[in-house]
Amino acid sequence: GASQGPLGEGFLLSGMLAGRRGRRAVAALLLLLVCALLPCAEGNTWNIFDTRVTNSGGAGSFAGTIVRGAGGGFELTIEGLFTQCPAGHDPCFACNFVDAAGNLGAPTMGRLVVTAGAGASYSQFKCNTTDWGSTRAATEVELSVTKLDAAGAAVLVPESTGRARKLFLEEDMFRLSDVTLNAFGQDVTVHGSGFSTTPGAYSCFVFEGAFPWLAASPTGYAGLHPAAEFAFEAYNSTTGRCVIKSAAAAKATKLTLVRQASPAFDSLRTINQGAAQPLIARVDSSDAAGTLVPSINFRALDVVFYESWTTMSILSGLDTGGDALTLVGAGFRSDLTYTCTFTEITSGVGGCADAAPLTTSSTRFTAAATVLSPAELRCVTPAWTLGGALASSLFTVASSALSAPAAVFRNSPVPLRFDFLRRPAWVTAPAERSVFVEGAHCGGLDIALRASGGLAPLRLMVEYTPLRPRARESFVQWDGVAPTADEVLRRTDELPAQLFLDEVALDTHGADLFCLGNSSFDIRLPKSALAMTTSREGAAIGLQSNALQPSSLLWTSSTSRTTSDITGLLRFNFSLGWEGYAYKICVSARQAPVRYDVTSADFFNKRCFFVVVPKCRVCFGPTDSLFGIAALYNGAWLDLWAVNRALVNTTRADAATDEVFNSPADQAYPLVQLGASVRLGVAYRIGGEDTLLSVGRRFGMRLVDLMKLNPDVVGEQQNAAFDGKLVCVLPTAAMYSQCEKIVEQPNPVMFEAKYQNRPYHDFNDRGEPVKTYNPRYPLPPREIYTP
Repeated sequence: GASQGPLGEGFLLSGMLAGRRGRRAVAALLLLLVCALLPCAEGNTWNIFDTRVTNSGGAGSFAGTIVRGAGGGFELTIEGLFTQCPAGHDPCFACNFVDAAGNLGAPTMGRLVVTAGAGASYSQFKCNTTDWGSTRAATEVELSVTKLDAAGAAVLVPESTGRARKLFLEEDMFRLSDVTLNAFGQDVTVHGSGFSTTPGAYSCFVFEGAFPWLAASPTGYAGLHPAAEFAFEAYNSTTGRCVIKSAAAAKATKLTLVRQASPAFDSLRTINQGAAQPLIARVDSSDAAGTLVPSINFRALDVVFYESWTTMSILSGLDTGGDALTLVGAGFRSDLTYTCTFTEITSGVGGCADAAPLTTSSTRFTAAATVLSPAELRCVTPAWTLGGALASSLFTVASSALSAPAAVFRNSPVPLRFDFLRRPAWVTAPAERSVFVEGAHCGGLDIALRASGGLAPLRLMVEYTPLRPRARESFVQWDGVAPTADEVLRRTDELPAQLFLDEVALDTHGADLFCLGNSSFDIRLPKSALAMTTSREGAAIGLQSNALQPSSLLWTSSTSRTTSDITGLLRFNFSLGWEGYAYKICVSARQAPVRYDVTSADFFNKRCFFVVVPKCRVCFGPTDSLFGIAALYNGAWLDLWAVNRALVNTTRADAATDEVFNSPADQAYPLVQLGASVRLGVAYRIGGEDTLLSVGRRFGMRLVDLMKLNPDVVGEQQNAAFDGKLVCVLPTAAMYSQCEKIVEQPNPVMFEAKYQNRPYHDFNDRGEPVKTYNPRYPLPPREIYTP
């Protein structure tokens, strides 16, 4: 119990104890007797307040502690012996509050309580707690009482026991910025008093079901179990926000602030040390057989959560229906029924930049939804039975919470469109697994494309896969029938495929929005400079790598916005370095609303064909000459002319204006028709003991020139077993007339030759070149393959 003072006990909480009223009455009679014998002047110690500071409306006390909201205005009843106020100074008694740091709250003036038969003395006066929390955080304060004397000076009224009187000014909640809350999440401003701005000091608790902890309870808050807990951020001592992320269900409930465990301030630390503590509205007590039992009432505010949704798993499905569609939201209730609705869109796309708003018809399809969890709702799409070129619908969700179905709120202002789709069909395209044979620099291979019938705008994707011939296989000088697709695949190994999504990237695929980009598309591949190939030893060959992009591909298309038609063109023109390979080209007409990573064949139509580019052949272009072509491989134009039986037309040169290729005696050169197919050499079949180096020496070629003529043997295949493989060689007989063998070193050395004016041909009597056999040709080949 509290220590005894001269007139009573220590401070107690919440009212007067009935069993002790007689003791106070005796003290009052003693004071009146003293005043009858001695002068009782203002300011003397007979103005005294004793052991009781109580909470109005309660009875008894709790652990010597008074808990009230820091916002002020709570009435306190102070017991003692008090005299009348001096003339001109009524009221004269005031309550004063100060914390451990010396911070003072505004004093609150009290009023004396008239007691019948007390005469000039009073046993009680009442005052309100100060508005502490509007500028400071909740804390423990000391209470003192002062009285104004006749001169208006405040005189401290002593406490009968001589002890400081403690009060806890607790945080308080007054109101919320919104009491109708989105279950998916929203920020709610909390107005109150005494908030600490220390991060993490509080949490917002949301409760469901019964709230036994809200009522008076002798056990405190041991059963505090929230349905959800959210962060609270205090801006200052009077304002903060609850950051609500997701509530369990859409229903009426209560919200309170809970102070996290803190040894610095816990108004109930005497019974719940270190536990998270909800805000307290008041702490009272009852007096049962003289025992003080706590009765705690907590602060909570009423709120109502409503369900909402944000996104769904798919934005399109098949027109036959049956696709599972999952909505992501919050607050869905298993005791309610929900319905998914698809309303026909007649015009507009909605939500996209510079797009017309949606207009809908009265035609709609519905599907019942199943509650998977408070955060998920699922429905199965119905079949789309309407005609028309496009099949788009406005998607909404309704709930049976009211007598009539009500729309479930969506957390976005953008209307959500659902597209019903059908697999597009090719109208114009190469037959599946077609094989085209194309020479390097030969004009262009044009592939016309057109697809339709998908019930949505279409886009094209192109997939490029180089097919490198295996070690003993070759694609050389296809003069006859092209190989079949099975032959191409049997004779090659696939290199990594490259998928070009440039056209698909024009569109916007958001979590809840699809927007069609530009209708027209035009791009030329390669998009950047390609890497240069090297030999396995790292020697530069002078050819670009064909592994990543086509050498020259013009890709154009046009997408209709009002129908599901798309037209396109692929124009190939293969460059040097792409010879000797086959290429698998796959073009996909796919639904524009479907993301490119959706692999279901229901949403796209893929057509693949093959292009074989034989080596040892080039098309004669408008800027070409035999001299320039031969120079690429360190050869002579006459060697190139010698291996092309079709190049028989010659003309006499004018030395004054035309190029002289060898000596002044050579006054003739061949005429080559634009676009003619020019052979770059002859095909040599490698024997068992041959290597690329020995083949090059046999025909007077450098290894790098031999590899340049045969891109399919570059790199890792360079030292593979090539027994039986056909390689393209350009014999350089015109450049050599006398060969001197050099003594071989450990590393083989190429033959050196001295240039002689006499080329590898004779002239007839008209001065025209005539092809003849040169017996001085070094190391004649064992086999020459010339189809």
